[in-house]
Amino acid sequence: MKQDLSKFSAEYSRLVEQEKQIAQQLELQRQESGKALELMNGKQEEAQAQLKNLYASLDSIKKQNQELVAKLESTKDKATELSRQVQRAASMMEQPAARTPQQQERFRRVQPN
Repeated sequence: MKQDLSKFSAEYSRLVEQEKQIAQQLELQRQESGKALELMNGKQEEAQAQLKNLYASLDSIKKQNQELVAKLESTKDKATELSRQVQRAASMMEQPAARTPQQQERFRRVQPN
């Protein structure tokens, strides 16, 4: 019986030691998981900040594009108006009755014989 008790005691001690080792391993894994989670949260926050910056950049680019489109439309309108003025002036110069005497003299000098 003493021998059985001794075996039981040794087995119990071995199991207690094994339980301690498992508990230590679990604690280490928990700590590592916590560190990994903190790191992942930091990466997520960093990614969210970068995404926010990208959206701000996109908004800025969109605004610049809208300004450029407005300038292009304004330039197009001005060019169209200048083209109309040139056409009116050309048609007036082709009609002798519409010319002033000074314009008629200039037109004669410009025209080839």
